[in-house]
Amino acid sequence: MGSPGLKSWQVGKLNALRKHVERALAAIAAGDLHLELIIGRQFADQIAPVAEGKAYHQSVFINCPFDDDYKPLFQAMVFTVIRCGYLPRCAKEQDDSSDPRLEKILAMIEECRFGIHDLSRVEGDPRFNMPFELGLFIGAKRYGRGAQDRKSFVVFERDPHGYDKFISDFSGHDTKFHNNQEKRIVQEIRDWIPKAAGKKWLPGGHELWLEYREFKSWLKSKCETAGLRVKKLTWAESLEFAVEWKRHVRVSKRLT
Repeated sequence: MGSPGLKSWQVGKLNALRKHVERALAAIAAGDLHLELIIGRQFADQIAPVAEGKAYHQSVFINCPFDDDYKPLFQAMVFTVIRCGYLPRCAKEQDDSSDPRLEKILAMIEECRFGIHDLSRVEGDPRFNMPFELGLFIGAKRYGRGAQDRKSFVVFERDPHGYDKFISDFSGHDTKFHNNQEKRIVQEIRDWIPKAAGKKWLPGGHELWLEYREFKSWLKSKCETAGLRVKKLTWAESLEFAVEWKRHVRVSKRLT
């Protein structure tokens, strides 16, 4: 299989190098396939170009329902991620119907170091999109190259251990439950992000919740002025308003 941008003689040398590495790995591992896999992964990480830049380490993949009933929880997620200094990503941002949906999801997961997965609506839902995308994210962390294995994720459910009924292989993982409460969403994400990213300081969970309540009142007023409905905001509009609020908070702090 050729490599883009390489001449035929370069491809030949590259293939020869690959065969040499395979033989060397086999000799070093002395038949231990597990050891050979570990060495091979380390070697691949060293020679592979690093595709994950600053954007990767600031991007959070949100995997959740998008119906109107769930919208308040979704908006709480988006607000908290942005307020904590990160970039939320989700399938709603892709409007181009020319590419298969799965390819969009796979590309987005590859571009995000962090993931928020909500399984609270899976029971009784025959589509199972959320567990499937969680599985893709875990697979990317396990088998990905470069910084992919540093992925981190949090899983939400409505009630404790509700996922055991439909995804028993995930049993034993530390999940969070929100009981359909925006406050729990805000506080749990706020507590998870510093641990996952090593961020030194963020506003406390209670402080962030009070700020979110102020944001909701502000958002309602902004939407009424613009002739919009909060529950009908597009993905782009939700991001724009949350980013505007973050700037508003920074300006307010400078003036006080």
